[in-house]
Amino acid sequence: MQKDINIINQPELDDLTKASMYLLLTLPLVYIIPSSAILLSVTNGYGLASGNVKHGAADIWTPLLALPMMAVFYVLLRNATRKSLSKNRKSLERQVFTFNAEGFSVKGESYHTEFFWRDIRKIKETKSWFLIYTHKLAAQPIRKQTLSDADYTGLKKLFASLPVKQKLKP
Repeated sequence: MQKDINIINQPELDDLTKASMYLLLTLPLVYIIPSSAILLSVTNGYGLASGNVKHGAADIWTPLLALPMMAVFYVLLRNATRKSLSKNRKSLERQVFTFNAEGFSVKGESYHTEFFWRDIRKIKETKSWFLIYTHKLAAQPIRKQTLSDADYTGLKKLFASLPVKQKLKP
């Protein structure tokens, strides 16, 4: 690949919140906590049904409170993420991504960072974004709707040629 691919991105708070929530909700710990709550509810219900556990008011409400508690957890997490992103002015700056064979750079109004492909953990394509994982828990999101057809195909070809773990759509 000889020419650079330049993409101008103006992040929006809603999109950044969705991308951050996607990154958080794909962590294994997020699946362990609700699974544990459901497992405890099922075993508690089994104990009540078999007569091994005595009936109490708390025993009846435990399974019924599991789903609302998970919903409250999700809403609180989303609101905290949104608040954190809105306080960080750099996250809402206009960004220019420059991709080439060696790596890519992100230039904002007050910062400039460069990443090399050998340091990238993985590249994942979702319905709305390309996520370039620079660390295990951090990714650079690129909205697909801001890409032209030429930029989209150029990025797909570039990503497919890299020795980086990738999950791209066909």
